[in-house]
Amino acid sequence: MKKEFAVEGMTLLVVGEIPSEGVTGVVAIVGLPDSKKRQKGNKVYLHDLSLLVSGVTAAGTAPPATTPDPLSINGNIQASGSKTRDTITSKQLLRLDDETNIMTASPLTSGGTPVPVNFRVKIVDAGQTGWRGE
Repeated sequence: MKKEFAVEGMTLLVVGEIPSEGVTGVVAIVGLPDSKKRQKGNKVYLHDLSLLVSGVTAAGTAPPATTPDPLSINGNIQASGSKTRDTITSKQLLRLDDETNIMTASPLTSGGTPVPVNFRVKIVDAGQTGWRGE
């Protein structure tokens, strides 16, 4: 299935895994987009995107874990497409809906008890709509 390729300005979202619903966090992109590959002036993200998630909370747990995990969690989004590759590097391009493997954080309840929660970080908006591939 063809999906939009991810470019600068894309949107990432922390998505809780069942039963860890209501998970939120702040995502910082550590990896850089390709400096030469562009779509309408925006740099394109290739193959493997490094990111850092901090401030993870889980309001959907019982009891709610609303005090953020004090640690930051490293993650990577791997390209899921199998056909479209950069013509110079042969690396796959990241696309809409690509996501990390399951990540785990331990936000705290109001009583200070850590609650392990599972989540993924997913590309929910590719930053452009005109350029797609498999």
